[in-house]
Amino acid sequence: MATPQHRISQVTRRKIADSIALSPFPWCGNLDEPDFSARIYDLRSMRSTDPRYTNAYDDIHQHQVRNYDWGDGWIFTDPRFNLLHVGDAEFLKMLAEMIHPIVRPDEAEVAEVLASLNEMLRVDGYELHPMD
Repeated sequence: MATPQHRISQVTRRKIADSIALSPFPWCGNLDEPDFSARIYDLRSMRSTDPRYTNAYDDIHQHQVRNYDWGDGWIFTDPRFNLLHVGDAEFLKMLAEMIHPIVRPDEAEVAEVLASLNEMLRVDGYELHPMD
């Protein structure tokens, strides 16, 4: 099995996480956070951090839909996802999902999110592009 590539620096990852947390656009677009995250991860098979729930989907739903008590950007610091330390492909998959038409149908919003992400990613040799 190949070792994941880590060209995206910790500085860039943290800038992106901070930018997303402060953005006027929710990182999950028109979806709620558990539904967005479930597009990338099998949340129903991942553990919960809350003993009241048996899986990550229900845990995230409780804390981000019902109570909203984890705050913005929690996904970047949650050890189940480890987004600040995963390989570039997994990190980029999460960012690419943010501009997917099902997640974010507003083209102007996609353009703004994409421009912001690419400005930070270019430093490390990456750029996201919408698919035709």
